[in-house]
Amino acid sequence: MTGVTASVTAKDAGSYTNKAKGVDKNYDLTFVDGALDIAKAKATVTANSVSSVYNGQNQTASGFTATGLVNGEDSSVLTGVTASVTAKDAGSYSNKANGVDKNYDLSFVDGALDIAKAKINQVTGITANNRVYDASTQATLNTAAAQFTGQIAGDELKVLLATGQFSDKNVGNAKQVSIQGISLSGADAHNYELVNNTAQTTADISQAKIQYITGIRANNRTYNGLTIADLDLSHAEFSGIYAGDNLNVATATGQFDNATTGQGKNVLITGLSLGGLDAQNYTLVDTTAKTTADIYMLTPTAYLQAIQFKRPHYLPETQNALNTVNLDVRQGGVNTTGIQILAGEH
Repeated sequence: MTGVTASVTAKDAGSYTNKAKGVDKNYDLTFVDGALDIAKAKATVTANSVSSVYNGQNQTASGFTATGLVNGEDSSVLTGVTASVTAKDAGSYSNKANGVDKNYDLSFVDGALDIAKAKINQVTGITANNRVYDASTQATLNTAAAQFTGQIAGDELKVLLATGQFSDKNVGNAKQVSIQGISLSGADAHNYELVNNTAQTTADISQAKIQYITGIRANNRTYNGLTIADLDLSHAEFSGIYAGDNLNVATATGQFDNATTGQGKNVLITGLSLGGLDAQNYTLVDTTAKTTADIYMLTPTAYLQAIQFKRPHYLPETQNALNTVNLDVRQGGVNTTGIQILAGEH
């Protein structure tokens, strides 16, 4: 049938009719259409991924690539496909491709926009309060004026947490304070990573006050005509000392109110000063104290022992004759009569 033709040509996916037509001298022809069915090719679309660092501005990942395209075609033929994501804050965001194409049966692989946190390399401007000695190394910090190396202009950052420790507990000026455990807060803190969470500053520790000293005792003693009191410092207690610290009494002088005998006599303690391992950390407010003690009467025997002469003394009127000593025991001492008492010789 040389007079009959049937042909159809197409490029794009779809179903196309192949129509036969023509005549033949010998046949009365009827025609049944055929078809050209072009199925969609399978292709994979992968959305682009972008990695960046937070900069305070919107950032975008867009575009895609495709595999499975035929006849040297590239992704530009997929005009119905889009892929884009925009974000400002640090985080990971999905870049999803979507769309259709007349010639390709598409499958999609998501991309990502990964915005890493910006780095804060150092926090400066944290200060420590001067304080009074308290036997600890703890330092109270001021963070309101903190500055952040690497902060984007216009962002808000603050110090959330930080602890301070003096180099030791002792009193001193401009002592080193180590700052540790710094963490960030503020509206934009989630966009930053703190590289160094330590810092340094200085502050003073001044002396604590010992208001007064108690517990000092005066020793009971026998009358000696003097007001000096011997003190027992071993029981001293210090008002204001911190637990675990070491203090003692370095100096102290005791004086009875008078030299006469008596019980429970007042003793004034003056010239108190502090000693011990932690004395440098304290100042004594009241350098005086009071206690009581007894002065006993001398017995006649004791008094005789007390007046042993270095050598005999002879009165001018009675050569080579030692005067008689008369003892009179009274409240407040022992009186003597009938003896010549020479200054510095009894």
